[in-house]
Amino acid sequence: MGKKALILSSLLLFSLLLSPSQKDDWEFAESLFVRGMYKLALEEYLKYWNNYPQEREKGLLLLRIGECYFQIKEWQKAKEYFLKTAKLEEFSPQSIYRLAEISLIEGKTKEAKNLLDKLNPEELSTTLREGYLALRARIALKEKDGLRARMWKDKLREKYPGSKLLPYIGYELGRLFVEKGDREKAMECWREALSISPPSLQAELLYSLGKISLELERWEEAEESFKELLEKYPTTPYFDQAKLGEAISLFHLGRLRQSLKILDSLPSKEGLIDAVNFWKGKVLIALGEEEEGVGKLLEVSAKSSLFEDARVLAGENLWKIGKKERAIEVLKEVGKLKGRYSSRILFLLADYLSKAGKEKEAIHLLSPLSIYAGSLYYPHLLYLKASLLFQKGKYEEVLSLYEEFKKFSRKEKELTTSFLFLRAQSNFYLSRLKEAEKDFQNLYKTDKKGEWGEKSLFFLIKIYHKLGKEKKAIECVEEFQRYFPSSDLLPEIILTGGVISREMRDKEKAVSYFHYFLKKFPSHPLAGKCYYFLSQVYFMEEEKEKCASTLLQLLEKYPEFPLKEETLRWLGEYLIEERRFRYAYKVYDLLEKKTNSFKTKEEVQVEKGRIEILSGKIEKGLERLNNFLKNYPSSPYLFHAYYYLGEGYFLKGDIQKALDCWEKASEGENIADKALFRMGEYWYSCGKYGKAYRYYLKLAYLFEDSPLIPKALYRAGDSLRRLGKMEEAKKIWEELLYRFPSSEEAKEVRSIER
Repeated sequence: MGKKALILSSLLLFSLLLSPSQKDDWEFAESLFVRGMYKLALEEYLKYWNNYPQEREKGLLLLRIGECYFQIKEWQKAKEYFLKTAKLEEFSPQSIYRLAEISLIEGKTKEAKNLLDKLNPEELSTTLREGYLALRARIALKEKDGLRARMWKDKLREKYPGSKLLPYIGYELGRLFVEKGDREKAMECWREALSISPPSLQAELLYSLGKISLELERWEEAEESFKELLEKYPTTPYFDQAKLGEAISLFHLGRLRQSLKILDSLPSKEGLIDAVNFWKGKVLIALGEEEEGVGKLLEVSAKSSLFEDARVLAGENLWKIGKKERAIEVLKEVGKLKGRYSSRILFLLADYLSKAGKEKEAIHLLSPLSIYAGSLYYPHLLYLKASLLFQKGKYEEVLSLYEEFKKFSRKEKELTTSFLFLRAQSNFYLSRLKEAEKDFQNLYKTDKKGEWGEKSLFFLIKIYHKLGKEKKAIECVEEFQRYFPSSDLLPEIILTGGVISREMRDKEKAVSYFHYFLKKFPSHPLAGKCYYFLSQVYFMEEEKEKCASTLLQLLEKYPEFPLKEETLRWLGEYLIEERRFRYAYKVYDLLEKKTNSFKTKEEVQVEKGRIEILSGKIEKGLERLNNFLKNYPSSPYLFHAYYYLGEGYFLKGDIQKALDCWEKASEGENIADKALFRMGEYWYSCGKYGKAYRYYLKLAYLFEDSPLIPKALYRAGDSLRRLGKMEEAKKIWEELLYRFPSSEEAKEVRSIER
């Protein structure tokens, strides 16, 4: 006979063997029991126990008393009776089942599992078999075994599809999946439970679905869940939280006015007001009412879990609308209220301080950082501090911070790239070019055609240039042009290519780079430098006209360009020689404005007088030079002034004054040879060869480096020849042939001798 048959026969025999009054007492207790009135039933069973001592060991009575204690949650007393009935064969399955339930309630999961392992589910009643499967699922849930719990739930659903236990197990299984981070499976469990759950559980399931939908950013699903909850269960304890959830969903769906209306309707009660103010702040900011929104965010209390988020959002929006000092002040208040800054607030505050020009305060705030070593923002704080120190030129400290940062490099890949670039730059500025080269090469390889590749290639060009690897540098320049034709760095790269080509003496390539630059970037801030470098190439190649023309374009477009004084002198002199007096005058005018040297200013006055005389403004030139002699009698340019005065008087026709001035000029340096030659030329043109040859020979014998010597020797010889002194003339010409055999004058002498 099976255990279920034994239980039925025991019940039948038990009732048949009772006396009429005893039978009435028993049936009354049973009627209360089957109606679920367990406390009253327990009283009657205990009376029965006291009134009929002979029945005390009857299994059914013990089982009923244990069951009543179980239902009124007096677990220890229930356990006491179930332990007795568990020894009786006919009541053992039900008793063991209840003992397993009590063990699970007491948190003794292993004990509960062992008890269930003793049972054969087929020997249980239909109700207990259903409970057995549910209990197995509950034990798996306690053990955090989601897969096993799901298996038992599925078995329960298969055998008892209408089981009232299914939604509760589904709800708990969903909570376990949330705990394990699998929100998708949690939602699956809750949706399934929702379709079969009683109203008492539906509200909780809808609220849980809404919350998870918010976390998964499924705003429409969240709104739907909260809305259904509010409509169906207006008395639920989750009502206010559900309204808040609906408002949050509407905010993310862009229905801002609806969201704000719901938030305004929520009560200002503790536990809710901070969240309401936080979301009101966000909604108002999104509606463009930043100041009002920030005001609401600042109402969030310091004890709220949203306090930090509120301050961050308030600070960010104050910064955005230009209230930078207030933004910094708001973030600083967090430290005052909380006693210290969180890593996130610290990062934002230090960043704002640096952007507000308070780098020193920002660096001080970030010292020391070790107390934040365990925070998520620690790597970002290290990078921010390194960036600030880099701006201050403290490259060694940057490298030290990078060593600390390396511990996090695997997790922070994007930040690692930025920090590596910072390290490479630091090594570059510390002239550790090999280390910098290695880092920049790695960055370039990992992002060849991207932003890091662009920046790294830029520095590699500079490094190869500094290391004297010109060919490699030019290869990189060409690669940069190919990969980054629209880069903001391209103008500097092109200019560098021209400079390197110039250093390599590749005139054609250098000119090509510089011309390309000026055509492509005519208004670039580096265009002035480009003109200057181009003029240098022409100067090196002795293309004076191109050099002068390029310098004039430079001065026309960039009059403030810092040209060296010697360059301006060369240009001025060249333009005078080419009789381009207007431009020459402008050049000396510019030299006068730029120089701080009194000596140079004196030189400019003399050159301006010279230009005025040569350009036909003789009187103006003479006046300027005579004033110069009066004002600067000890000037090193005194003799130059006399020389140019002589030129002026000569052009004016006042020969004696001209000769007097040239005579005085012949006593000075740098200009004496010209003065002597000029006087010799005058007397030669007048046929006064006796006077002429003396001036020529003085020049030839007293000024060995003068470019006028070949002409002077030729003229001296010719003057003596004309005086009939052929022997002396021949000696002078022989000297000319010996000292300057390739000169035009030597050729002339040879033709005369023939």
